[in-house]
Amino acid sequence: MATREDVLARLTQTRDEITALVEGAPEAVWARATYEGWTCHDLLAHIASTSGPAGFILMMAKAGPPQGGGGPAFDQDAFNKQQVTMRAERSVADILNEIRGNIQRDIQAVEGASDELLAQYFVAQWGTEGSVAEVIIASHNFHLGMHIADLRKALG
Repeated sequence: MATREDVLARLTQTRDEITALVEGAPEAVWARATYEGWTCHDLLAHIASTSGPAGFILMMAKAGPPQGGGGPAFDQDAFNKQQVTMRAERSVADILNEIRGNIQRDIQAVEGASDELLAQYFVAQWGTEGSVAEVIIASHNFHLGMHIADLRKALG
């Protein structure tokens, strides 16, 4: 089972990996196309919009399973487009600072979470399941990790 220290190590690793990648890239590459019509800048903006999953997961786990029939269907593509558009005019440095701030808030949330909450079995809305700590790590390994790899490839 994943521990608090495992989660904190993964959060720190994600922050450091993104920082090194962004700070090592020349300014000209941010307009380069990646995929699905996005530029490297757009991909970084998407990473920023999803770079704080730990606090979100902890909040959902505390709240317990959703009650009732739920609301309208979530349009992930529309949400992603909106989040990227909101950051379109921001500098790469500003977006990197947002990512670092999101991850720092996640670190603080994990540090403040009880051992019981981190060990609690949890099924995320996107299907990942395990202890809360494992779901947080999986979110960094898979979703953020996939986009960091996409960005590394596009910048390379």
